[in-house]
Amino acid sequence: MSVEKIQESLRVRKMLQTKRALQQHALRLFRERGYEATTVEDIAAAANVSDRTFFRYFPTKESVLFDDDYEPVLSAAIEFLPRGEDAPIDLLKQLVRSVVGSIYEQDRDELLERSRLTMNTPALRGRLMEDVLQMERMVGAAIARATGQSEEDFAVQTMAAACVGAIRVAFERWLATDGAVPLPQLIVEALEALQRGLGRVPEKG
Repeated sequence: MSVEKIQESLRVRKMLQTKRALQQHALRLFRERGYEATTVEDIAAAANVSDRTFFRYFPTKESVLFDDDYEPVLSAAIEFLPRGEDAPIDLLKQLVRSVVGSIYEQDRDELLERSRLTMNTPALRGRLMEDVLQMERMVGAAIARATGQSEEDFAVQTMAAACVGAIRVAFERWLATDGAVPLPQLIVEALEALQRGLGRVPEKG
């Protein structure tokens, strides 16, 4: 490996470590002081970096809770879903078991804490709705790929919204039980309940 590649690898690793440290310190401070009472300056100082460094990683205080590496992983996984399937919810369940399952095993406690904080903080609920809409777009992309339909198709958008609604119910149950049942299991159970009620995506017409 060349010196340039080694230096680049070390630089990327340091950036990831700094981003992770900022998120961990932010969660600790939010837990100890509350979200509203914690400032960007507090988080930066706790991580031993400048305010300017904080804003290189996160554009706002709330983004330290919402910016993560999950979306790129899920988007990449969707690209590998098989096409032409007539039971897209089955594919979504596979996606949950594989990708979401691995994320959950690694970040379960932090995900639970972040989710609890987000749900209980009024100032964060607007951003949460943005994430819900983004999830609908991702699920719609998965359904469209599986069925060969367009992401703009009304039936696809309707099914995506229904699936995300089921996922939301699973998420709320997970939080209400303090994570007693693994989140991926609850999501799969919610999707199965939806599948029994709605069946397959309507045929293209």
